[in-house]
Amino acid sequence: DVDPWKVLCSDSNQTPEFTMAAGEFMAIYNHPREAAQWDCVAACFFLDAVPSVVECLQLIHRMLKPNGILVNFGPLLFHWSGPAMRPDDKSREDYHTRYSHLDERYLSSIDLC
Repeated sequence: DVDPWKVLCSDSNQTPEFTMAAGEFMAIYNHPREAAQWDCVAACFFLDAVPSVVECLQLIHRMLKPNGILVNFGPLLFHWSGPAMRPDDKSREDYHTRYSHLDERYLSSIDLC
């Protein structure tokens, strides 16, 4: 286990910056100004409920500074009930094409409705 306070504040007595926003995570943080700005992202009972866990993890990766940390609290049951696709996807094949670089086991293990 990792104590985020010890990791983020080990070299200083400064309180870390913290942000929390209500709304759709991808819409709020998918902006160039967020790239490589975060030491840590904490996902609390969140990742298993996003429409596309791949896109969400890609965004978190872009948000994190080098050696940044993702802390996930909660299950990874992937219980999103809608299709794991963007609104502009016309079919499941569009989704598969966009993520053709992923291991086929991922695409077949998530219920794409």
